[in-house]
Amino acid sequence: MTTAGVSEFKDTITNANITNTGTLTTMAENVAGSTVTNNSILNLSGTLAKEIKGTSGTTKINETLTFNNGAKIAGGLDMNNGALTVSADEITTHEIGSMSGNGTMAIDLKLADETADKLTLSNASSGTVTLSSVNILDPTVTEIDKDFSALVLDANSDSTIKLALSQEVKDAFNSKEYVIERIDEKTTYDTIKATTNWSDVYEKHITSAETVFGKLGLSDDKRAIAVSESHREGGTTTDESMGDTLRLVNEDTTNTDKTFKTDSANYAYIVTEDVGSTVGNLTIQGVAENEDGERIASTVDFDGHNGFDLNNGTGPAANDASVTLKDVTIKNAAYIAKSDSEDSVINLDGAILFGSNGDGIETAGKVNITGASDIKDKITLTSDNASINVNDTKDTKISSTLSGTGAFNINNSVLTLEKEAKVENLNTTLNNSSAVTSLLSNFFLNSKILSRVLMQRSTAQIL
Repeated sequence: MTTAGVSEFKDTITNANITNTGTLTTMAENVAGSTVTNNSILNLSGTLAKEIKGTSGTTKINETLTFNNGAKIAGGLDMNNGALTVSADEITTHEIGSMSGNGTMAIDLKLADETADKLTLSNASSGTVTLSSVNILDPTVTEIDKDFSALVLDANSDSTIKLALSQEVKDAFNSKEYVIERIDEKTTYDTIKATTNWSDVYEKHITSAETVFGKLGLSDDKRAIAVSESHREGGTTTDESMGDTLRLVNEDTTNTDKTFKTDSANYAYIVTEDVGSTVGNLTIQGVAENEDGERIASTVDFDGHNGFDLNNGTGPAANDASVTLKDVTIKNAAYIAKSDSEDSVINLDGAILFGSNGDGIETAGKVNITGASDIKDKITLTSDNASINVNDTKDTKISSTLSGTGAFNINNSVLTLEKEAKVENLNTTLNNSSAVTSLLSNFFLNSKILSRVLMQRSTAQIL
């Protein structure tokens, strides 16, 4: 059967092959039992559950049209300011050659699997399709993905067709929020710098668990239903100290060479916890000044806490760690430094070590003393290969006990040994140096030690 001109089917036609070459108006139900090829204009209403063949024809919505499962249009679909309802109460996909014009559409949406009734458009399409109703098939769902997107118009890049929302749908979308993301509590930490000021505080930043909420709307390209963030709950950040700054610098494994410094001779840094294992090379840099004829230096007060462990570190240079105390006063340490490693080095450059009831320095490595150092705390060597080396200074004073099984070398220096000073069981060498002491017997503690003192271009002077 071929229709030409203007035709209308008011009755049901079955078992026919209908080819429209004119303008045909009919309800879809009237041709449900026939094959329809539209090569011109088909004004269609009712419920379509089959394919309209003919890629050159245009099917116009005659006021209202419903797509049931199986509806397909090979040619164009003109919305014609009509109303299209797609597959009520189930998610279906319908293939259409192209779409044009403006109109409304009612669809279903399933939140759990991010699907919606979809129109797949093969060719360039245009117009605006306003969603008059979005029937959510799983209304009890309260949580969806933050990247939720349910495609409705599957159109190619040449298309300008887009979706719009009716006021009713806008109101419905705005009335419901969904959880779109749950963010766990997280903690971030300040990065330890290679140079740290005594006044610096390193902090950890704790952000509480956060819930992100969103509302449905249209995607940016206006072809899908998507979600956008509406508000957040939680996610507050609090800052807490990571601990004692000197400990953090001492134990830091990211920097091999580290400096902990101040620019004030009057600054007193109070240690609040044991400073732990030294990793790499640490310099404690202070400032020394003469005040009323007395030398003062920036102070590190350990307040009874343990000092530096130079043999238990991890990371770079763990076993040959070094600590340099330059122009600083050290006091009140349970011990200043300890090391079982013969490769460890402790440098005292203009350092003032106050006497305490602690262990001072105990090391199997080297202690190098330079500058205007004033050693009032004991130094104990625990290895035959350990040494105390006074190098290139005229200003160092010692008023404590130096003891152990290693060597005491005084090189190119004038060393003042106060009357409280003792040198016990150390192989002592004076090389181009003077040891100035107020009581020689303190220096040469017994005849056994005296036999191990070697003087090379040196003198020992009794004041």
